[in-house]
Amino acid sequence: MTGMKYTSDMLRTMRSVISELALGPDGEYEAFLLVQIKDETTNIFEDPAAYNETLRKVVPKEFWNMTVLWWTGLWGKQYPKLPEGSRNVHASQWLPTQYFLKKYPAFDYYWNWEMDVRYTGHHYELLESLTSWSRKQPRKGLWERNARFYVPKYHGDYSTDFKDYIQDRYRSGSGEKKEDLTIWGPLPPAEQGTTYLDDLPPLESPTPSKDNFTWGVGEEADLITLLPMFSPDTTHYSLRDSHFNYPSSLLPSEPPRRATIITFYRFSHRLLSTMEQENVHSLGHHMSSEQWSQSMCLHHGFNAVHAPHSLYMERQWPAKALNFIFNNGDSERVIKAFKDMPALVDVVLPNRSRNTVIQAALGYKIDGIGGVTWEAKHGTYCLPPMLLHQIKDMEDPAIATADETHELEAAIKEEQFQEEKANAESDALKAAKAGGASVHAT
Repeated sequence: MTGMKYTSDMLRTMRSVISELALGPDGEYEAFLLVQIKDETTNIFEDPAAYNETLRKVVPKEFWNMTVLWWTGLWGKQYPKLPEGSRNVHASQWLPTQYFLKKYPAFDYYWNWEMDVRYTGHHYELLESLTSWSRKQPRKGLWERNARFYVPKYHGDYSTDFKDYIQDRYRSGSGEKKEDLTIWGPLPPAEQGTTYLDDLPPLESPTPSKDNFTWGVGEEADLITLLPMFSPDTTHYSLRDSHFNYPSSLLPSEPPRRATIITFYRFSHRLLSTMEQENVHSLGHHMSSEQWSQSMCLHHGFNAVHAPHSLYMERQWPAKALNFIFNNGDSERVIKAFKDMPALVDVVLPNRSRNTVIQAALGYKIDGIGGVTWEAKHGTYCLPPMLLHQIKDMEDPAIATADETHELEAAIKEEQFQEEKANAESDALKAAKAGGASVHAT
């Protein structure tokens, strides 16, 4: 956005995304920067010269040819059916992405990478592993698995134990009459005249009980998220009722919807196109950003996958306790006590904690960790591949002060002296043994 300070940390992150993805193997990815223009006094989008002048003012030169500018003033004409209060960046984060889709429609898939996310591994390996894993997931029980945090030590193997654990929770009856109650195909709103036939189950499997976990395997996911897709209707989620232009209902579950915290997703072209069509061509359906894409997949029967990954805790929690805390609701409303959940995981650790981890890994001295003296004594501070969010306001401290440099030089000299002394004593001892004398090192 305009006014953003491009710190060396931010530039370093953007360059790593570009070099590891856009300049990576086979040219599979391209990287773009979407920048919000907050000064709406002049419509630069109708004046190419003004657009280019603004671009050069607000974005570093190295990113000029990969930047797309946007502003909320564009949405009034493009989305006249959306309530005015819903067109801001917080309620409608995907309008800029849909705008980008219309300008660059040739891509099959679109990753949204937030500027305050840091990954300590290789970006290409991350995206490819998420994509490959999602492609292997069967549709049967998928929405129900999507809703939960997967705790390996509690649930066991994901593809067998966890899958069976979920299926058992959604069966009713007994014996041959046992019925599978998992979501199967589209789950559209209960409004008159609404029929979605986008992704119907196979003819040979009209119900989930007839499917042997085959539908969906090998399919590309329309949506990939990194946290669960839960039903927000009876949770403490602050935006649970943030849906627009749907008929009023006394049922909190209408319209059917799912939500995911943190908007680091992969979209398919058809999902973004469907979101656009619902905004423009229907009644102007819309929801808050963290519900909109998931709910469109739910309504239209698209393939949405929550890809579990390592979540780093502030302390060592027993697996049973983790499952109780994170999956403590009923059915798909598993994050019942939603307001209590964020304090436990890395994605919402105190900002200082996340920044400390990154800065120490970069060789900075902060909070007693990292820096040249610390590394001389303990070794280089290394991290496993992990996502950290949110990384904000991270300034670059000096790598080493003059005092630290002198301290390091003194430590190195002392280490060299001790090493030379030990070598001399060892040589003297060997010489004494060869001559048959008794020598005591001092």
